[in-house]
Amino acid sequence: MEKNNSNFEYMIIESSSEMFEELCKLCDNEVVIENHKKNGGTLNYTGIVSYSDYLIICVKDNNIIGFNSLMNRDIDGSIYVVQIAVKNAYKKMRIGTEIINQAKEIALQKQRKITADVRKYNKASQALFESCGFIKNNNLYSSECYSYVYYQKKYGEKGLK
Repeated sequence: MEKNNSNFEYMIIESSSEMFEELCKLCDNEVVIENHKKNGGTLNYTGIVSYSDYLIICVKDNNIIGFNSLMNRDIDGSIYVVQIAVKNAYKKMRIGTEIINQAKEIALQKQRKITADVRKYNKASQALFESCGFIKNNNLYSSECYSYVYYQKKYGEKGLK
């Protein structure tokens, strides 16, 4: 488990872990349901488990307050953001940014780009991805979503932090 200076803990769990399914349930119960009521969230527990290879969770006081589910997408060689969510009470605290940074570490290790699709009305998620260095494709891939991509710098490349 990794800690940052805000008393939040971050964990990366692979789908092969015995804890994976139970943590997906907790993400659904503790974050998705709340966000769905207020913001029109999308996936539920079944979707998170079915489509995810990695789960990044943010914990405070033994409660999950945010997560990111990721999938290895072989069709385009990317790590795809299936879903990212932060509890409403913890938004604007840079938790989403840190969760994306954790995803960037996975992508760097796998030497893959990261892709995401964001609904056109979801301005907060668009701002998050853009602030994290993702490039927005202004052509809607569907009538509802923009595609975003983050190209990972390779090990040893200038400018890599």
